[in-house]
Amino acid sequence: MANISAIAATVPYFSATKDMNFSLRLRRIKIYFYDTEDGEMKKRFYLIQIKVVKKNGKIQVFETEVEDNKIKSTEWLKKATGCLAKIPSDKREKQVFTEMIQSCIETENVTTEIQYPNAGWRNIPLMGWKYVFGNGVVGERRVCVHTDTTYSLNIKDEALGTKGTFDKALEMTSICQNRGVSHTLWLYVHAAMLTTLFELAGYPLNFVFIIQGITNSRKTSLVTTVAKLFDRDRLVADAEFATATACGIEKTASRYKDAPVLIDDLKPGATMAQQREMDRKLDELIRLYGNRVSKKRMTDFMPRGKEKFFPVGGGCILTAEVLNGVSSTLTRTFTVEINNMDVRNEVLSFYQIQRWILPTYAYDFLAWVTEGFQGIVNFIREHFPEWRKTLKFHYARYAEIYATFWCIGILISQYAQDRGFWGRDEAGQFVTETQQYVQAILLNNQEKIEEKNKGKLAIQAFGKALETAEIAPVELNEQTCQQRKDLYEDRSRYYIRSQILKRLVDQYSSKWCTEKKIFSNEELLMLLENLNVLEIEENAGKRIRSRKLPIQKGNSLRYLYLNKESVRNILAE
Repeated sequence: MANISAIAATVPYFSATKDMNFSLRLRRIKIYFYDTEDGEMKKRFYLIQIKVVKKNGKIQVFETEVEDNKIKSTEWLKKATGCLAKIPSDKREKQVFTEMIQSCIETENVTTEIQYPNAGWRNIPLMGWKYVFGNGVVGERRVCVHTDTTYSLNIKDEALGTKGTFDKALEMTSICQNRGVSHTLWLYVHAAMLTTLFELAGYPLNFVFIIQGITNSRKTSLVTTVAKLFDRDRLVADAEFATATACGIEKTASRYKDAPVLIDDLKPGATMAQQREMDRKLDELIRLYGNRVSKKRMTDFMPRGKEKFFPVGGGCILTAEVLNGVSSTLTRTFTVEINNMDVRNEVLSFYQIQRWILPTYAYDFLAWVTEGFQGIVNFIREHFPEWRKTLKFHYARYAEIYATFWCIGILISQYAQDRGFWGRDEAGQFVTETQQYVQAILLNNQEKIEEKNKGKLAIQAFGKALETAEIAPVELNEQTCQQRKDLYEDRSRYYIRSQILKRLVDQYSSKWCTEKKIFSNEELLMLLENLNVLEIEENAGKRIRSRKLPIQKGNSLRYLYLNKESVRNILAE
């Protein structure tokens, strides 16, 4: 912003009378935009430089920002100078001060600076749609429009728009042995950068990208390296799922207007209560992005209430160890899985060191999008519906996810052709690979949800048996436990023998002619565990699914411990 300083140096000071010891100079006008439920709002500030002449003749210079509706008050002057400025006292001095302020703010040839609250696409007055970040506007030089410095891009100027940079960025798709993981992750970063374009086209980015893997599978390292666009001096996630509050997650979701938010470390709760809280937060996060509707709060009586608004922006990438949730929630996710051998450490390390590659490439890609902004919006609007019909999935949202990735694949291939990096054959191969990877992952996701639904089948069968009195629970106490019943209950649990539950499930499946068959006791226990219905005991590193009753007088049989609240919740869905 050297041009701002150069212009400010030519602007004169406006002095008061000899009875006042200060003079003022307008350095620049600053307009802050912020988001509200009613759309973008703005506030205008004056950046004022104050020169104070103390009694000993020494000069001290201060600088402050003053909101336009407060500029003719003297409170800001006291605060900015620590009361060193002699404040106008009588009517004549106050009138002189008002005239001095008026002359100051009418100064001509002063730069107007615009600051937006976060990085992304903005319809800038007199400029049109541009991507704004911490250092300015993509594709523009010497423009005083930017966000705060949080949204900095590590750009290597000499590498901008070169085939070498493109090739290095594209190689990120091979960080994983299973290329489908890193390929689709890389594409989702592009989708997040184009969130506004998809919204303008009428097809918002309404799903969360989830990387699921065991501890030490390098999920976090992969995500922060491939998907962290801004502030890459620190390769860290934007939030930690386990410790974030619901409000914290909501605020994090508004961090970027058009970039991926990285949320780390969804893992199993240590207790059933903790697990239910984790499941609740996960459901809230996914629905936040799936519906793209920000929470509404009563802010009318809050100071600066209209600014207490956190619109959902960009996309969300979540790392997880175990993924639970109801089917309607999980259909809003695109989930890839990795193990501890998938990430190629030598390739990952290269990108962890060469952190400039992703933002330098992204800058040129965004510049290309800027050149054809409206055409790309029209392209998405026209072709998205036909791509959505290309493949049939059990869940309509999967067809939208498929169309989104297909669209991104085509845009990247067109960018590469326009820049001269690829020919038509290379571009076509890239789009074909994208379709194959996305289709395979979505079909796998669909199968996982069907498996989860099989677990619900077992609970439905159990609920039906209770409803029809085919089996009746006996209250567990010292007198009843020795009767060796098939089903007991207390305030918080049902205790049922696994072979009895399996029989109920088989009878229910046969009666209702369902295709979802549970083939063994082992599969049944695994499904119940995945639903967080089955309480597991851990002892000396072993996980015990079937165990003796908590009261064991005269009864050595083993039972499944089913959590009553979880059973009721599933039956209520």
